[in-house]
Amino acid sequence: TKYAGNTETLSSAIDDLMDSMDSDVTNQFTDAIQALQDAGQYADASALQSYVDAVVDGAHDIEGAYQKIAGLKIPTPQYAELKEALESSNEGDLYNELLTQYKTAKEAWQKGEVGTDDFKTFASIISPTGVSDAVNFGENQKMFERYFQDTSNGVENFLEDLEKLNLASNESGHWTSTLGNNLDEMRDAAQQLNMGFEPFMMMFGRLEDYGATTDFFTTEEEGQQHLSDLYEQIAEKKQKLAEIKADPELAGDQSAIDALNKDLDELYARVENTQTGMSELPEKAAYYEAKNLEQAKSVVAQMQ
Repeated sequence: TKYAGNTETLSSAIDDLMDSMDSDVTNQFTDAIQALQDAGQYADASALQSYVDAVVDGAHDIEGAYQKIAGLKIPTPQYAELKEALESSNEGDLYNELLTQYKTAKEAWQKGEVGTDDFKTFASIISPTGVSDAVNFGENQKMFERYFQDTSNGVENFLEDLEKLNLASNESGHWTSTLGNNLDEMRDAAQQLNMGFEPFMMMFGRLEDYGATTDFFTTEEEGQQHLSDLYEQIAEKKQKLAEIKADPELAGDQSAIDALNKDLDELYARVENTQTGMSELPEKAAYYEAKNLEQAKSVVAQMQ
């Protein structure tokens, strides 16, 4: 299966399109999409089509984004986008909610109120074994308080412990992880850290609040969609870069240009990481299928 085409080809195609922008967005992209399809670069073609759809939909949304300021009714699409962002949830919300719930559960544990379904359900979530009794809750407190904190110390501890397991690396303050694209692999990592699986995954959501990016997916279909999303972001960044360079009043803003180029470099690196992850899907699936089968046999043997 061909997962994705050459990113440089896509980059050049977008550059050309940005240099010849006109009002007819759909027609402008048609030839480039067809050329990518003819070359067998279906993921790239799908990504560009998604971008066209997003541009057209966005244009309709912007039409209704107006506010009255200083007596004038002006278009305010950025403010509309801000309001939408403020109303939507953040990736780390579940992390913060679990931290709040932990404080309630710990207070109940200290009072001896450990028989409620509230306490037991919480104790089960943070346990690597799913056990919900008070003794296990007490044993799991140290782990939970190491990773779940009101400051960034919790996620920093998490990354450092992943590094000790050779599941993450740190180069000049830039962290990368080898995890992803297989839920069994993630569950194994959670158990190695003595964590429940769901709190383990919440750590990555909280990391995104601090500017980290994740490229997780577990099926080829999800990988293709993620790749399309990344290509759409690349197209948007390139369009913004072209607009700045074409505007005499903005062309000298080198800091903005440098920031966009940095974003593009990171996006291309994520595309490469995603393509690698997609190529590893079958091998990881086969490995964990065999491992799970052996574990199931072991469980049956111990029950006899």
